[in-house]
Amino acid sequence: MKEVIMMSLSTQPKRVKGGNMRVNSKKWMVSLILGCFAVVLAGGLVQAQTTTGQENWVYMYDNPSYDRNDLFRDIKRSPYDGYLYACGTYYRASSYTRIAIHKIDPTTGVAVWTVAWDPVAGTDYYGDAYELDFDATGNIYIAASIRAVTSGRDFYVVKFDTHGVYQAYHAINGYSGYQDYAVSIDVGPDGYVYVGGWLDDTDYEENFTVIKYTQALVYQALYSVDINGYNARCYRVRQDASLNVWACGGARISSGYVDFYVVKLNTSLVMQNYYKTSGTQASNAEYAYDLCVPWSGTGVYAGGRVYNSGNNYDMCVVRLDATCGEVWRWVYSNAGADQVNRIVTAPGNRVFAAGYTNNTARAGSEYTVASLAFGLDWMWVYDGTAGGADQALDIDIDPAGTYVYATGYSTETGNDFDIIASKHSLADTTIWVYQYDGPVSQQDVGMAIDVSNNGKFYVAGNIELDAAYYEMGALGFSQNFPPTIPELVSPVDNAYENSFTVPCTWLASGDFETSVSGYYVGYSMDPALTTYDSVWSTDTIQNIVLAVDTTWYWAVKAKDSNGNLSKFSDIWSFQFDFTNPLAPVLTSPINDVYEFDTTVTFSWQAVTFLREVPSPVTYIIQVDTTSGFASPLYTDTTDLLTKDEELPGEFYYYWHVKAYDAAGNQGPYSGYETFMMDLNDPLIAGTYHSPEWTPGPFDVFSQVTDTWGIAEVVLHYKRTEDPAFFPDTMSEGSNDWYLGEIPAITTGPELIKYYIWAIDNAGKESRDPADTTLYYEFTPTTAVEENPDTPTVFSFNVKGNLIKGKAIFNLSLPKNSSVTLEIYDASGRLVATPATGMKSAGNHTITWTPKANGIYFYTLTSSYGRKVGKILNIK
Repeated sequence: MKEVIMMSLSTQPKRVKGGNMRVNSKKWMVSLILGCFAVVLAGGLVQAQTTTGQENWVYMYDNPSYDRNDLFRDIKRSPYDGYLYACGTYYRASSYTRIAIHKIDPTTGVAVWTVAWDPVAGTDYYGDAYELDFDATGNIYIAASIRAVTSGRDFYVVKFDTHGVYQAYHAINGYSGYQDYAVSIDVGPDGYVYVGGWLDDTDYEENFTVIKYTQALVYQALYSVDINGYNARCYRVRQDASLNVWACGGARISSGYVDFYVVKLNTSLVMQNYYKTSGTQASNAEYAYDLCVPWSGTGVYAGGRVYNSGNNYDMCVVRLDATCGEVWRWVYSNAGADQVNRIVTAPGNRVFAAGYTNNTARAGSEYTVASLAFGLDWMWVYDGTAGGADQALDIDIDPAGTYVYATGYSTETGNDFDIIASKHSLADTTIWVYQYDGPVSQQDVGMAIDVSNNGKFYVAGNIELDAAYYEMGALGFSQNFPPTIPELVSPVDNAYENSFTVPCTWLASGDFETSVSGYYVGYSMDPALTTYDSVWSTDTIQNIVLAVDTTWYWAVKAKDSNGNLSKFSDIWSFQFDFTNPLAPVLTSPINDVYEFDTTVTFSWQAVTFLREVPSPVTYIIQVDTTSGFASPLYTDTTDLLTKDEELPGEFYYYWHVKAYDAAGNQGPYSGYETFMMDLNDPLIAGTYHSPEWTPGPFDVFSQVTDTWGIAEVVLHYKRTEDPAFFPDTMSEGSNDWYLGEIPAITTGPELIKYYIWAIDNAGKESRDPADTTLYYEFTPTTAVEENPDTPTVFSFNVKGNLIKGKAIFNLSLPKNSSVTLEIYDASGRLVATPATGMKSAGNHTITWTPKANGIYFYTLTSSYGRKVGKILNIK
């Protein structure tokens, strides 16, 4: 005998796989059979590829007359007729339930018939079916527990033929009013029916029970153990090829506590040997939940849980020889509760266990699959995204003994359960993880799995259908998953094409077991692709050559190197449009209008078509400062008939628009339209008037500029003698200078006020001074100071106009001063600077001789201020 006791991760002979994998999850009310397991729902880790949507079919059954929680607990494919049979619980009305059995076509997932059965039709019962098996002629046998309303549950076995017709049943009441369960059934090689469970006795204690029946359900023999108390339960019964009957569960053997228990019986159900084990701490809940005979050889494997010193359960698997002697024992303890739910044997005297482990670093249990051969070979752990309850509830091996499949559930955010299935090679390789999230994200659980010799496997349990209750559910799969379903890229759905040669593209598919060898591109005028033509492609792009102008539908399916085909992708459509749209008509801005904001709204009319049903249109707008659009400032697109563009500033702009449709046909650009952008008011750079010491008239001149030109400059003046301001349109000179005149005064020295008003070609206006409460002011004087040697006041004048071709300027400075005298022609161009620099106090004469006839302006700048005036030179 070899004993291997694993107490922590650090002592495992091979690594525990790690990593995180996203899954979805669903709520689930633990069924009675697992409630009897005392399941502790608890979180985990994984490295594998996740796949969804690879099921061949999904079967759901919702009671049409009463909506409550219905579920399957077992599913098997009959070796007699090849159909699937699933059994479980079906709500009849209110809280009353029936045992249920469904016959399902394994190819289509369609029910052939469904049966919900009560011992007496029309009578209220509480019935639950747990396991089924077949005899050689295809009859179906169900292990069940049924309770009449006024009494306790009874131990039941029920027989149906392949048409769902009830044949016989047998029931045993251990003690009236108490709980009796039949939870396991095996039609043995000897043709007898062996049923395991428990019966309550007169002490109200549960007895470990195995009963033998003929195929007519005639009672033959009973093994019922009531040793040292209660909680003795049988969870699995099997007959081996040597006709030994093996049963496992929990029983009190020479102690006051329930131990992990395996018993060997002969065909008369007389005990030959038994085995029991326990953990490091006594507990009333140590059980062997499953057993199976080796792939070859004698003896049996059993798996379940024992109790440890940390007050938690440990996973436990034992191998026993033909005499119930322990060959080896494996115990695994993580940080929390750990348990084996189901086991299956494989070639090489190996056993695979499915259950859960618990790491207190996470919030719940983890879905766990372990490979054992004289102890732990490898362990694979899977944790859902919510870190909640994840469990592997059943496990099976393919008939060739090459791959192991498990199923259960995993918890996603929101504490919802998803069905989980996983595929494992015998040699430490997890091939894939499958996740199914039902129509309503709540309670989807895989309770049982069957791997058949038809190249498929099946999962049964419950699926949430309507957010209120879950329903019976089953899924059918290929043992080798087909490639993942391709995702289409282009042409997009409802597209338009302008060529009968259509390039179709899609994303590459993946394959979890082999490799993708290529794709079938199906196309048809039928929206459902019920009939279609196809083209084979080894790439993810393929041209489809068509000849009919209509709506076409296309989809892609992938094929792997094993010949498995994925389902078709989504079906997309396209049609043809070979006509170019016409040029749009521009509506705004047009005809050299002015825009006053850098954000300009462009608009145009919808294009017209020669095609009766055009494809959708997109517009291209270009904006530039030249009519050639060689390098446009902006090129933009829109599906609308208007577009806002942010432009850089005051320029003369050109714009045009063209249309192109969804098929790629492009129309011509429209003719261009133009507009100007005026962002600024006219700029009045400077304003001057002629000397104040003359009686007038007085000349006023001002320099006014604007990008788009000046429409008018107006001098507004008011003398003391004037009742109001008078406007005088100024005449335009050179270099943006404008000249106006204030008439001479007639009543002697008086105050004169004036201001300048300018309007540009876009209608924008400016005023100088800008503040409307301010004006330029001066008071003319006609007195001329005497010229003493040292003047006491500052003065400056020119003697009349030019004398003999010369201008004579008289300047009187009370103090030394810097002086600059500048002469401008009528265009505003500086033509001379007769004086510049420092002048001493005193009287000075400055002369200047012009070179040509005309009007000149002078400007004297000194520390006493600025003087301006006009000179007329006529020879």
